[in-house]
Order: sequence, then C-alpha cells, then structure tokens
Amino acid sequence: MWLTGGIDYSKRGDRCYSDRPPGTAFLAVPPYLLGAQLGLTFPSRQWGQAALFGALLAPLLAGVVTVWLVYRLGLAMGAGNRASLGAAAVYATGSPAYIYSGTLFIHSVAGFSVTAAVLLTVFVKRHMCESGRARAPQGARPPLVLALLAGFAGGWSVLSDYSAIVLVPIYLAFVAWAGWRKRHLWSALLCWCAGAAAPAAVLGFYNWVCFGGPLVNSYRYNVAFPWTHSLSTTYVTPFGEGLMGLLYFLPEKSALGWLPTGQVFWSPVMHLAAAGYLAALARRDTRRGALLALAVLCAVIALSAKHRTWYGGGTRDARYIFSVTPIWFSGLAIWFGLAPGRKRGAALRVGFWVLTCVLIAETLALRSMWAAFGVAARLNLLSLQMPHAGAVAGGKAVGLWWEAEKWLFARWPRLLWLLAVGILVALAAMLEYRRDASAAASNEKTGPRKQGNRSRSDVRRR
Repeated sequence: MWLTGGIDYSKRGDRCYSDRPPGTAFLAVPPYLLGAQLGLTFPSRQWGQAALFGALLAPLLAGVVTVWLVYRLGLAMGAGNRASLGAAAVYATGSPAYIYSGTLFIHSVAGFSVTAAVLLTVFVKRHMCESGRARAPQGARPPLVLALLAGFAGGWSVLSDYSAIVLVPIYLAFVAWAGWRKRHLWSALLCWCAGAAAPAAVLGFYNWVCFGGPLVNSYRYNVAFPWTHSLSTTYVTPFGEGLMGLLYFLPEKSALGWLPTGQVFWSPVMHLAAAGYLAALARRDTRRGALLALAVLCAVIALSAKHRTWYGGGTRDARYIFSVTPIWFSGLAIWFGLAPGRKRGAALRVGFWVLTCVLIAETLALRSMWAAFGVAARLNLLSLQMPHAGAVAGGKAVGLWWEAEKWLFARWPRLLWLLAVGILVALAAMLEYRRDASAAASNEKTGPRKQGNRSRSDVRRR
C-alpha cells in the first residue's frame, strides 16, 4: 500500500487490509522473518522498511525459477535443448520479468504458479498416456503425485491472482481429455482437485477472517475504487479496445492519450512465439500441449481485456496478463526448432535467422527503454529508483546523499538478476548435455548390434 501512494487498500470496519490476493504476501512471510533475524534492511533512508529486502526474496526467487519453467515447458512442447534455452534467455531479458521480480506486486508469483500449473498438467497428460497403454512400460505409475502438485500450483495461482480462477476448468478439462478411456482418469482428477483444495481452503479462511465470508474477496471493500466492489462494474471495457491495448496500443485517442501499452508492442519477438504455437498445432505429438497453452493464454487475455483498467492502472503496461507471459514466451522454443536445415537452402535459412535476430534485438532495445523510463520500473525496489517512486507515490524529496547511494546500489540488482538467471540456465544446459551424452553412449552400444542384425538379414535375402 505504501508503495502505491496509499490507494490500493481495503477497509472493513476500523481495520485496513491490502486489496490484493494474499498469495504473494504469504510467500513473503518466511524470508521477511529471516531478514528480520539477520538484520537485512532496505538500503534507503527514505523508506526505512525493516527487513523489506528479505520480503523481496519471494518475488525474486519466483521470477528466477519461472525462467527455468519456461525452459522446461519448451522441452515439454517437443523443442530441443538449445531452442528451449534460447527461449528462456529471451524471456529473462526481453519481458517484464526483471521489473516485476523486484517489487511486491502479485505478478511474479502469479506468473510462476500459472506456468508451473501448465507444465505439471502437461506432465500429467504424458504420464497418463504412458501408464494407460495396453503395453505400458515397465515401472510406469499413475501420475497421481504430479496431479496433486499440478492442482496445488493451480490453486496457488488463484491465491496469487483472482483472475486465474478461469483457468481451473481448463486444467480439469485437459486432464479429462488426455486421460479419456485410460486408466487412472478419475484418480488423477481427484488428486488434482485435492491439490487445489489446500490453497482454496487458505483463501477461504483468509476471506472469512478479514472480509466476513469465504467467497468475499478484498476488492469488495476497496476504498479508492468503489467500482471494484462488483464484477458488473469491473469488466466493462469494450473487448476490442481492451484486446488491442493489451497487445499493442490504444486503438484511438482517449483520456489516456496515444500510449503503446501492449506487451507485444514492447516485445515484438512474441509474434514468433505465437507462430511457434501455431506450428505446434500441426504436429500430433505436440498438439494437445499447445492447445492447453493457447487456451490458458486466450482465457486470461480475454478476461483482462474486459477489465476497466486493463492498461494496468498507473503503470500503463498491461501487466494484468503477465501471469501468462512466460507461457507465451515458451512458444519461442518451438519457433527456434523450426529453423530450416541445410537441405532447405541457404536463402531460407538466412531469412529465418535474420527475422529472428532482428525481432530479438528490437525487443531488447524496447524493453531496455521501458525499464529505464517506465512507471513500473520506477516502483521497482531492486532498481532502487526511489526518488522517482517518491514522486509517483507522493513522497518527499531526498538530499544529496541519495546520489552516492543510487550510484552504489542502482546497478548491482540488475547484475544479480542476470547472474542468477545465467547460472540457472547454465545448470540446466549442463544437465541436459549430460543426459544427451548418456543417451548417445547407450545408442552407440546398441547400434552395432542392430546394424549387424540388419546386415545378416540382407545376406540371408541375397
């Protein structure tokens, strides 16, 4: 609340609460207490929030792990190791991941939980197909634990972002479709619901204690924006205007002016990711996973397009769809896998990579500009842009001491983010390389035997 100028809060009786879903705050409690014990305080005299740096570890770690989930989702979609690593690297540097991993907004944790739910649901489908075959592989087990984890991730996504409630029917329908006429279908569905029941119970108890009922959320008592008290006054924007604004820019000049607010405008490489998903629909082995990802994307984007402040309020960056931005970027792994081989001709190969590199460079340039001058970047605690945030949030001016503090601390968090992401991607690449090397070694051992059998059969035929 203090970060946004004291406007994003709810009040019931004489008690004040945050008007945001409580999932991010729950995850921030353990590192907050740890930071308090270790004496980690926020390095700014202006705000002086004790152990706030410890609380920031929750969205930071969620953002870093989401980069790894983008990599894993690319592999689950049938892309190769290098293609998935490339998609994860582009997501880490060409999306709002850095900005929203450094502030106590809900978007980093929401993106992590939604991406984890989609990935685990795809794993449930894969293992269900394997265990449901007539000749199942030896040791194949029903994916009950995976279904339990997928349900927990899906439930926590609702606990972190109320709009993720529209994704629960999509997850259940996908599991039912993937396991139709196969064994363990009902067990997987029950485990998914059981996993989602724990976060749902936490949210219901929180709403009951704070707002008087398990189905009464924080927006019912919002103070600054009474229109959030009802869904009929919240989702009122014309669909075409909201959709164009979420993806590109305002279709016509309005009170907000001509603003490039859309995620795709600032990250044009997302066009290639969309093309990758469309290509995955044409392949039988990746069609179901691509349909799940596209259904999740379309559901959140369609709902956010109807929101009254679809542009993200004061940030003007369409941040409401950030929960599905990692899933969108995972389509880049499929796109990279479509690279033409040597048999397709040099001209086609050069054209493919020129288009890809140009859009990636444009994305990095636009995102760097947005990170330097955007309102959300000024509210980013890891960037320590607190003089700007003070101006936005109504704070007082700071003295000359701030210049030295800004020079010392304003650069290391971005390097810390890139270092953490780089280490994670490098570890993933090393593990996959060792796995590929072991698979190649096993193929070499079995290769001569198969070749020998083939040569003997040829001799017999002759």
